[in-house]
Amino acid sequence: MMDMIAARGFDVYLVDVRGYGHSTRPPEMSQPAAANKPIVSTDVAARDLGAAIDYILKSAAFQKLK
Repeated sequence: MMDMIAARGFDVYLVDVRGYGHSTRPPEMSQPAAANKPIVSTDVAARDLGAAIDYILKSAAFQKLK
């Protein structure tokens, strides 16, 4: 989907939440979900998302759009 959107000329970003996607896989991910607390809390995920948004807003590509 991202490739399709980018091919139409849009900038596309994806946030890889800790423990998911291409992040290092914690050992808890190999166990049943009921055996562990969530790997990433909502607060941590929200901070990660905020950091990604701040990075994008400061990027050269975004600055050209202003």
